[in-house]
Amino acid sequence: MTRASTVLLTLAGTIALSTGAAAQVQPQGQTAAPDSAPIADDIVVTAQKRSESIQTVPLSITAVGSKEIDNLGARNFTDLLSSVPSLTAYQNGPGRSQIIIRGITSNSISEDEPQTQETVGLYVDETPISVSGFNPEQGLFDLERVEVLRGPQGTLYGAGAMSGAIRLITRKPDATRIEGRAEADLSFTDHGATNYDAKGVINLPIVRDKVALRVTGYYDRDGGYIDNIETGERNVNRNRALGGRAALRVTPTANLVVDLSAFHHNFRDGARPIDEGDYTRSYISRENSHYVYDVYNGTVNYDTGGPTLTSSTSYLAMHFINRRQLDKTLATITTDLHSALADQTSIGDFTQEVRIASPDASALRWLVGVYYNTRKRDYLNAFPVPGIDAELGISSPNDFGAPTDFLFYGQQRIRVHQGAVFGEAGYTLDRFTLTAGVRYFDWHEQYSLRSSGLFNGGVTATGPRTLKTDGFNPKVNLTYKIDDQKLVYAQAAKGFRFGGINDVIPQNVCATELAGIQRTGDPSVYGPDKLWNYEIGTKTSFDNRRITINASGYLIKWKDIQTNRDLNCGFGFRENAGSLTSKGVELEATLKPVEGLTLSGGGAYTHSALDKDVPNLAAVAGDRAPYVPRWSGSTTANYVFPLRPGVRGLLWANYQYVGRRATEFDTAAARYRAMAAYGLLNLRVGAYIGETELSAFVRNATDSGGVLRALPATPFDFEGRIRVEPRTIGVTARSSF
Repeated sequence: MTRASTVLLTLAGTIALSTGAAAQVQPQGQTAAPDSAPIADDIVVTAQKRSESIQTVPLSITAVGSKEIDNLGARNFTDLLSSVPSLTAYQNGPGRSQIIIRGITSNSISEDEPQTQETVGLYVDETPISVSGFNPEQGLFDLERVEVLRGPQGTLYGAGAMSGAIRLITRKPDATRIEGRAEADLSFTDHGATNYDAKGVINLPIVRDKVALRVTGYYDRDGGYIDNIETGERNVNRNRALGGRAALRVTPTANLVVDLSAFHHNFRDGARPIDEGDYTRSYISRENSHYVYDVYNGTVNYDTGGPTLTSSTSYLAMHFINRRQLDKTLATITTDLHSALADQTSIGDFTQEVRIASPDASALRWLVGVYYNTRKRDYLNAFPVPGIDAELGISSPNDFGAPTDFLFYGQQRIRVHQGAVFGEAGYTLDRFTLTAGVRYFDWHEQYSLRSSGLFNGGVTATGPRTLKTDGFNPKVNLTYKIDDQKLVYAQAAKGFRFGGINDVIPQNVCATELAGIQRTGDPSVYGPDKLWNYEIGTKTSFDNRRITINASGYLIKWKDIQTNRDLNCGFGFRENAGSLTSKGVELEATLKPVEGLTLSGGGAYTHSALDKDVPNLAAVAGDRAPYVPRWSGSTTANYVFPLRPGVRGLLWANYQYVGRRATEFDTAAARYRAMAAYGLLNLRVGAYIGETELSAFVRNATDSGGVLRALPATPFDFEGRIRVEPRTIGVTARSSF
C-alpha cells in the first residue's frame, strides 16, 4: 500500500478530518485555561460579511481557532499551511510567500515582479493586506480565529481573491472588564540555536460598557539553523519580529459600534533559509531582509433597527528592503569584489468600503456595497558594487546611464485605482435558499520604468503607460437545508485577476534568447486571467454537534493564464498562455467522543494540470501545476482532563502530510525538480493550573527534512532547498487574569 493510500484511509476512517474547524473558537476574553467546551459549542465566522455559524455557511471554509494556533506554536499564517485542506505556498523565505489555494498557480512569483497580481486575498479584519511576492507575516497573537475561504470570493472580496481568501480576525476590546494575558516560549532547534518569544495583551475598560482599549505586544526571536561555510558564520537565517496592536472600541449607543485600530510589525532576518547541503550555504556577499508594515483601520457599524450599515476605512504602509547575494553572477566579471543585489519596495494602500446588509432573520437576505482602493507602489532594484567601475575600467554614469559603481539600477513606479459596486441577495423558500451575487469593477494602472547599468546593457525605459480593465464577477449558490444540522449546496462562481505591463527587456543583453521565442499580441502587456469554479458540498452535524463532517468537491476551469517566463539573461516577462483544469475533493470533520477530547483532521485531493500544450513553457497537456501536492492532510487529537481540583492535564498531537510536488510543469525542463512527500509530527503535553498553562512541545518531532521549495542551479544561483524547520523542542508558559 502506498503512503498516499495510507493517508487517505487514515483521513477517511479516523475520526475526523479538519484542522482549524476542529479548533474551538474561543469567545471574547476566554482565559488561557478554558473549561471543557460544551458539546454544542459553535464556531462563528464572518466570511460572508455577517456573523454566522460555520455550519450554516454554504461554502468551503476552515476556521482555525486561537487554541489550535497556540498548540501548533504558529508564529505566522504560513505555519498553518499544512493543516488546512487545499492550502499550500511557494516559499521564498519569511515574508516572501506566494499562497496557493486549490491548485491555482502557474509558476513562481518573485519579490522582484511588482506587476504580478495575487490569486489569494489576505485580510486583517476588514483591511486587505495582500501584496504579490510580499505577503506580510503577521504574528498570530490575540486572534479569535483565522478563516480560510476556498474558491473564488470575487463578489464580496474582489479580484485579489481569485481562488480564495484568508482572514485574520482579531479579538476586540471588551468594555465590561479588565483582563490580560502574558506568554513566553523557549525552544531549541536541531542544527541551530535557541529561540524565544514573549507576548502580552491588556484589555482596559475606559468607560464601562461604552469605551475600551486593547493593547498587544510581541517579540519573537528565531535563532536560525543554516551555517555559511564560506565565512564561518553560524545560523545565518536567524530572524526576529517585533510588533504590537492598539484597538479602541467605542459603543456610544446599543446600535452603534466604532472600532479604531493600529498595527505595527517589524521583521528582520540574516539570510534566506536555503540549504545547499547539510544545512549549510556558501557565499560572501551580505544577504538579509528587513520589512516594516503598519495597518490602520476605522470601522463603524450602525444597526438601524432594520438593515445594518458598515463603513471600513483602511491604510496599509509597507517598506521592504531585500538583499540577495549574487556571488555566482559577479564572479563572471570579477572575483575581487563582493556585493549583494538590493531591492526596495514601498507601498501606500488606501481602501474604503461602505455596505449595508439586511437583518439576518428574514426570508430575503441582501447586502450591497461600494469599494474604492488606491495603491502607490515604488520599487528600486539595484546592484551596487563599490569599486567596480575602477576594477573594470568603465564609467557607469557615462557608459550605461547608472550611478557610479552600480552594475544595475532599475526603478518602477506603479499607481493603481480601483472602484467597485457589489451585491448579493438570497431568498429562502421552505428548505431552499437561492443566492446570487455580482461585482462590477473598474481598474486602471499607470506604470513607468527606467533601468540602466552594465548588466542592463545601457538604459531602457517605458512609460508612463496606462492599462485599464473593467468587468463583472458573478456567482450563484443553491442551498438545501435537510434539517437544523445538515445542508447541501451547489455553487458556480467566477474568479478574476487583473493584468499588467511587462518590463522592457534589453535587446543587447537578451536578443539571442528572445529571438527563439514566439510571442503573439502586444508583448509589452499581458491581460487578465479568469476562472470558473463549480462546486458542490455538504455541512453535516450529528448528536448535538458531537460529530461534524464537511465535504466539498470542485471543478475549476482557468483560462488565459498569466504565465511567467524566466530568461537565462536574468530578465523575464509574463504572458497569457494556455488553460488549466483543477479538480479535487476536500473533507473535514470533528469528533468529540467524551468530555474534554476532540479528534479532528482534514484532507484534500487536488489534480491541477494543463489542458493543452504551452510551447513557450515547453509544457504539454496533462503537465501538473508546480508546488501543488495531489494529496495532503492533517489529523489532530486534543485532550484536556482533570488531574486534581484546579488542575487539568493537556495532551495534544498533530500530524501533517504533504504529497509530492514539482517546481515546473515540464518534467524535461532543466529547472524541473521533484520534491518528495513528507510528514510532520507535532506534540504538546502540559497542565492548566488555575489561569496558567505550563507545557512542553516538540515541532517536527521526527526531524523531517521535507522540502518546501527546490531551487535549481541557474547562472545566478546554486542548487539548494528551502526545508521545513528542523526538530524544535521547547516549553511554553501562558497566564491570564
